Amino acid sequence: MDPKNLIEAIDDRDSFGDICIASAPGRVNLIGEHTDYNEGFVLPCAINLRTYAAAKMRKDKKVKVVSLNLNIEYTIDNIEDIKPSYNWWSYIIGCSYVLDIKSGFNIAVFGEVPIGGGLSSSASLEVASLCAISKLFGIKLEKKEIAFLCKKVENEFVGVPCGIMDQLCSAMGEKQHALLIDCRTYDIKFVKFPYEWKIIVCDSGIKHELGSSEYKNRQEECKQIVKIARQKYKKIKSLRDIDMETLQDIKDSLDSTLYKRAKFIIEENQRVIETVSAILDGDQKKISELFKKSHLGLSEDYQVSCRELDTLVQIAYEFPGLIGARMTGGGFGGNTINIVEKGKEQNFIEFISDEYQKETGRKLYPRIIEIDNGVSC
Repeated sequence: MDPKNLIEAIDDRDSFGDICIASAPGRVNLIGEHTDYNEGFVLPCAINLRTYAAAKMRKDKKVKVVSLNLNIEYTIDNIEDIKPSYNWWSYIIGCSYVLDIKSGFNIAVFGEVPIGGGLSSSASLEVASLCAISKLFGIKLEKKEIAFLCKKVENEFVGVPCGIMDQLCSAMGEKQHALLIDCRTYDIKFVKFPYEWKIIVCDSGIKHELGSSEYKNRQEECKQIVKIARQKYKKIKSLRDIDMETLQDIKDSLDSTLYKRAKFIIEENQRVIETVSAILDGDQKKISELFKKSHLGLSEDYQVSCRELDTLVQIAYEFPGLIGARMTGGGFGGNTINIVEKGKEQNFIEFISDEYQKETGRKLYPRIIEIDNGVSC
């Protein structure tokens, strides 16, 4: 990304002073889907696809937002008139809202993270924008503070009920390391990823919307399970507190759908912990088993996969150099994550692209991913 393009987009006669530039990565989740809003464990890593933001002061109270990807400009005449909304610019404007900014500014953004692909383009956009705006107005923030403010943008301003995983990873990522995040305590453990393994994400071409009713339905279903469990076990606060023994004890109080939802979350939390050990041990066989079970649970128990994602995972496991494959992200489309042996990346890409085209008639968009650092400002 050439920063000159961002600078040109915001440098007009109504702006003045220094230009503040920030960038933040997208993320790919190795394992641990839908566990973050249940106070569970997740294992994401920041990736080398980033969003860039540049901000500059204005002489008036206007806010001008420019998207170089969409080639669109959006202007608010008075920053004090900003109200929560759901739109592409809401992820940017919401940052000034949670920071309580009262002065006008210009901001331009450019993203490398594919939109709606499950690689967290929204968190990347929020973290980069909030970092640029906070720096512009002299607001000093720790990386963890940035993550929580960005979650507030998405939950309260945009209206998407996401967890904290994406923002924490985008803010606090570390090169060549995955982040084991405890979504109850927000403790983070950095897990070294083997250099002999490579990550390839395969975009199914099916787009999703995290603000969709199905995503919200899953959260509501989890709340229902907790409410039922609390009738007998008062100390339960979230699905994090329910183990398989407890689930069997309350099984008769749950319908089959709620039982499957709970079963998946309980098992997925355990898979995250086991995956960390497998990565540290370099245990390819265990990774294969855990990823396969995770995807099956997402498809059959949590029901957030789709035919194209299931097909991609099935094809991937036919490749001899595969270590593990599963869908990644919120689901209903987007990407699969594939871990392959180093040196076999191009062979894998050719194989899965050809087979996916045969099976679905769709073009595949694979990317070899490097694990990158978090926000830079």
